[in-house]
Amino acid sequence: MTHQRNHQVSDWLYHTTIFTRFYGRMAGRFAVDVLWDGFLAKFLSRIPDGGTLLEVGAGPGLLAAGIIENRPSLKIIVTDYSPQMLDLARATLAKISHKNDDISVRPDRVEFAQANAMDLSDFAHRKIEGIYSMGAIKHFPEPLHCLYQASTVLSDGGIMYFADSCSDGTYSGTKAIVAKLNLPSIASLLLRPILHFGLKREAPSAHEVKSWVSDFGDGGEIEVAFSMGGSMFRLMYQKNERPSVTNVERN
Repeated sequence: MTHQRNHQVSDWLYHTTIFTRFYGRMAGRFAVDVLWDGFLAKFLSRIPDGGTLLEVGAGPGLLAAGIIENRPSLKIIVTDYSPQMLDLARATLAKISHKNDDISVRPDRVEFAQANAMDLSDFAHRKIEGIYSMGAIKHFPEPLHCLYQASTVLSDGGIMYFADSCSDGTYSGTKAIVAKLNLPSIASLLLRPILHFGLKREAPSAHEVKSWVSDFGDGGEIEVAFSMGGSMFRLMYQKNERPSVTNVERN
């Protein structure tokens, strides 16, 4: 089990309106740009039309909005620990309905729920084909426990995808991340060391991420990849199908 982290500063920030607005306008959009890649496309390709997704730590809802626009047949349960972030997510998803008449964010398509990643049992009765979390797991007290929780509520044969920062990232990796923000030169120079040392303090190490693979057991197939000089990791897990009663009887 991973050691429990104390994120008092993060908890305070994510319940502060000024910070959540900044996150929604800049940091959240950057996270979507960085994390919307081949891994996410691979994850979504395995979700059947009409399937239900659970997002853990949705932040301002930018990723959910992108998924709805690209896969309008899917249903999404948008969750976050912060009520301020959930308000931003509601506003973000409401905007895509105004921009595109073909996309309607109805209650039967998108749900919002305040939820703690350490206890996802409220969703155990739902049929959830996919679970994803982008840029949030580093803020959880026990990331591995969150993965266990997610796998418990995931339907048999379902898939989950978690991506976030990694503390082992080189300074060049952090530089590449900051470059994607397109900030003025002085702002970029100031942000690089703050981001670099901030990630080293809060984000999981590559060793820790790899340990999740061995600790997670053999209930499904799991794969991990690192990018941007080790500054980012992506973890994908597909849960095994439960053997049918007929096959069990034959064995």
